[in-house]
Amino acid sequence: MLRLPGCLALLPWLLLLALVGCAEDDSRNLLRDRQPTQAHGISDVERLTDGLGAPDGSDWLGPRSAALVEPGASALFDLGTVQPLGCLWLQGDNNDDYLVASSLDGRSFTPIWVGGSVAEAGLQLRQTPIELQTRYLMVSAHGGDGRYSLSEFGAASRCPGGAEAFIQRPLEPAVLIKGLLLGAVLLALLALFAGRVCPRPVVLLLTLLGLAAAAGATFYLTRLPAVFALEPAIRAAVAALAAGVALREAFVGPLSSWRRRAHSALLGALTLVALASYYHFGHLQFRDESQNRQTFVHATDMRHYFPLAKYFPELRFDGMYLASVAAYQDNHPDADISDVILRDLRNSEVRHVRELLPELTEIRTRFSAERWQAFRDDMSYFEGSMGSGGFLGHSLRDHGGNATPVWILSAWLIFRDLPASELSLTLAGLLDPLLLLVLFGCIWRTFGSRPALYAAILFGATDFYMFGSNLVGSTLRLDWLVALGLGACALRSGRPLLGGALLAYGALIRAFPALTVFFLAVPLLWWLLERWRSQRPLSLTALWQEQAATLRAGLGALAMVLAMLALTSFTFGFQNAWVKWYEKVSIHAEDPSVNNIGLRNLMSFSPQLTAQQVLRPEHPEPWIDWQRTQRETYASRWLANAGILLLALGALLLACYRRALHQSALLGLLAVPFLFYLSNYYYHFIFLLPLALAPARGDAARSRLFAWGVLLLGLVCVGQYFSLAEHWSDERYTWQCLLLMGAFSLMLLPMAIQGGRRWMADRPRAAE
Repeated sequence: MLRLPGCLALLPWLLLLALVGCAEDDSRNLLRDRQPTQAHGISDVERLTDGLGAPDGSDWLGPRSAALVEPGASALFDLGTVQPLGCLWLQGDNNDDYLVASSLDGRSFTPIWVGGSVAEAGLQLRQTPIELQTRYLMVSAHGGDGRYSLSEFGAASRCPGGAEAFIQRPLEPAVLIKGLLLGAVLLALLALFAGRVCPRPVVLLLTLLGLAAAAGATFYLTRLPAVFALEPAIRAAVAALAAGVALREAFVGPLSSWRRRAHSALLGALTLVALASYYHFGHLQFRDESQNRQTFVHATDMRHYFPLAKYFPELRFDGMYLASVAAYQDNHPDADISDVILRDLRNSEVRHVRELLPELTEIRTRFSAERWQAFRDDMSYFEGSMGSGGFLGHSLRDHGGNATPVWILSAWLIFRDLPASELSLTLAGLLDPLLLLVLFGCIWRTFGSRPALYAAILFGATDFYMFGSNLVGSTLRLDWLVALGLGACALRSGRPLLGGALLAYGALIRAFPALTVFFLAVPLLWWLLERWRSQRPLSLTALWQEQAATLRAGLGALAMVLAMLALTSFTFGFQNAWVKWYEKVSIHAEDPSVNNIGLRNLMSFSPQLTAQQVLRPEHPEPWIDWQRTQRETYASRWLANAGILLLALGALLLACYRRALHQSALLGLLAVPFLFYLSNYYYHFIFLLPLALAPARGDAARSRLFAWGVLLLGLVCVGQYFSLAEHWSDERYTWQCLLLMGAFSLMLLPMAIQGGRRWMADRPRAAE
């Protein structure tokens, strides 16, 4: 029988160091990761300075480009101090001219270079040597066909080797081939040293070396400017190795105790790297433009959820963007904001401010004078942190925060007396990692070390939480996940009342986790079917004796729902809280979104109608035609959608037959992509799925089922890395949807077969 060595512990760190070694040194790029102090009319402006260029000749509206969608669009960058320049470069659409101007004071600008049009099609690199002392740089476009885009803009004190030295292209074939070759060599070495050739002292020594290498690699990654570009590859490597350990332990024969300890050390190290990857190895993810430095605060997310919670009695679900614009108008009375575009949250339409002037007056009347001044002060903080371009830009075209009244109540209790500041939001942002520590500690205590380690690894190794950035630096964005995990722990440890209440609380925060509560009833449905099939009379005494745990869990869930409905209705009013929330999410659910994942995603996809073919960058809502074609394609495939949905639900019901209560509840999450059409970051819940398969001691069959689930979820994480190639966003999330639903189906299949066999085996006994 094949025996893999404990020197497997060395593999991830060598891979990580190799990936680090593949990174380009771009520390000389003076604009790297700087956000513009002002930006007008540019979508995805952060792409200009992320160091990630596109292959020359790429489509002008590709996934690495920022479109200049409005007349006079420009971006202004502040170098912080006056610095010498020796080189300028940009990568933009070929048939346009791009103008760079400089200034010492930020007010008077002088043109210094025009990156002219070139013959080759698509995105093309231009660069020029220059001798100049400056502090501010502004880039804009003119001429050509009027359709402009830039994928990179940079400056340096010198240009050794050309601008190519400053642009990193992730997934470039040469880098990928190097990683694959290194992996093949290391795997061959591991195969050579398998079995008895790798004795215990060597394995232990290599494990210690692996742990030391992990610490060194993690320290190096904390010092590396290009860490964000490397994170997808790191996550994929961690997921692959964790899946390999699960496969080895379940399918390749028994392990000696010391080899199992070596595997535990490996999983512990992988856990540290996975969690460090989620928190970007200590690098601050966001930038405070007013302070001209990096910050922990996720201002783009919190500019929605902080005011939504703190000022919900005034803003309700429709006033966020109107109040933001009104506050900006009061804070800058001389500014002309009539052309600013925002989303009308009453109907989800994109409109200009000049069309909504009466609404701006009305929104102010909802506030008292004191509350309005506090709101203006809080919006001033977010404007300074995001820059006026970011504050009045894309953030006004989002969907305004769709949290339930239960989440709003929790956040309102935290934020109602807090002013918006870097200190207050940083401290509030620490709540989520603290909740995570509690969750993983409870999983370890309830399910054991292996499920806890695999859950933590999948938490950090998946890419589902990423959409431009993840939610590090936000507040109470992981609370629903923690509630679901703690609910599963309570059910597993024999506390059904508490477990049902926690699952219901998670459902009341994000709505779709209500499936976990509904699937609590599946064991009861099977019990009723068995009573009917055996023609035994139904009695309340038998029901309570044989289904006491299910009934207690249901009572706990019902009590939580009633308590939260009462509290939120008393605090905010039932109409303003629940009725308006339902109306808002109903409108939002009708609109296809580029990063949504679910069966509807696959049913709506057509290779001839991707965003690349139908996007209208000149329109205030560039995705309007894409949304229309998505709806039409989905409507034409409703029959196939219904058939797949029924098949999946039938398989899930079979899979829950004679499963424990916590397993049935968590298996309900497998139905989420079949029933709902959610943003990608909600699928972060996949890290909880191993808890539904966690084996009891000595249960070899269940151990293999657990390993099969971990393997599939690990492969999803690995596949996500390859989905990040030069795909448009709609195509990327369609591929990720295919990965997810394929893994869920393959995970469900053996459980459904097992449940069906148990049900058939129980039929003769029921007849007797």
